[in-house]
Amino acid sequence: MVFEDRDREVNNIECPNLFKVGSKWVLLYAPHKPCVYQVGSFDLARGKFIPERRGTLDPGTSYANNISYDDKGRCLLWLWGPTNTDSDKGWNGAMVMPRILTVGEDGYLRQAPAPEFEMLRGEMKTAPPAELQSKP
Repeated sequence: MVFEDRDREVNNIECPNLFKVGSKWVLLYAPHKPCVYQVGSFDLARGKFIPERRGTLDPGTSYANNISYDDKGRCLLWLWGPTNTDSDKGWNGAMVMPRILTVGEDGYLRQAPAPEFEMLRGEMKTAPPAELQSKP
């Protein structure tokens, strides 16, 4: 077995992905609650992933993670995000915007939107401060 989760509340691991980011190995999975990541090393001789850091990949309801690498060598995270669409529509979900994954100097996974998405943003708008009033 490549990996065993030590969290006794985890009894099913779905959508596992084991891959390299820089010199570290990263394991992503969905344990029927928010997606989890672990960063560590991989012992090829024993076929074992050795976790060093653990965290929440996405605290929301995103699910079904997948990884790709682009022509710049960046590691891209793709997630499926469920929606509350009426089932009569024939679909219920959407892919979320991809994120670039890196491992920080502290050994924890980092996520950032691809800078290419900046061109989708319009001009920034501001509003003057306003006093909030309670309902009567």
